[in-house]
Amino acid sequence: MSMHPALHVDLRMADNRQDLIVEGVDVAFRFGTLKDSNATATMLGRCPRMLVASPDYLARAGMPVEPGDLADHSFIMGPPGAGVRGWTFEKGGQRVMVRGEGRLSISLNEGTTAAAVAGLGILATGLWGCRVELSDGRLIPLLPDWAVEPIEMYAVYPAARAARPAARALAAYLADELKAISV
Repeated sequence: MSMHPALHVDLRMADNRQDLIVEGVDVAFRFGTLKDSNATATMLGRCPRMLVASPDYLARAGMPVEPGDLADHSFIMGPPGAGVRGWTFEKGGQRVMVRGEGRLSISLNEGTTAAAVAGLGILATGLWGCRVELSDGRLIPLLPDWAVEPIEMYAVYPAARAARPAARALAAYLADELKAISV
């Protein structure tokens, strides 16, 4: 908004799918694999993902050293749109798939982060969702030597009308921000 002083934003934060035309949404940002729709989508980039947990949880349950150790842990499952119940880890050309089932599912990303900080389990999240909690030590990154597949981020525009210039500018800005944290 500082780059475009005349811009007015009506930001609606929800982790559920909206009907863009009915709700008058100019652009929606969605993570993960897109379902078939009549909307136009542009991939903005990939958001780095990681597994995190609170120091309290790790003191009780132990620190996983390799992906196989995760089988003995509780998971916090995120928004249904994120969709995955497993993660692929990579290290030195070796790929390992780990399935995770959660005792707790939360529909809003902010809720999953709060649950992880409260020590309720391990959370697989995008770096965007927990930067503050990582920097102040409330969450600890797990398996730092293993890379987790990033999650794709898309700008989705209603197909029935041309995308507004402000919506395209916002999507371009977020794509640049995503590139900056992916490095």
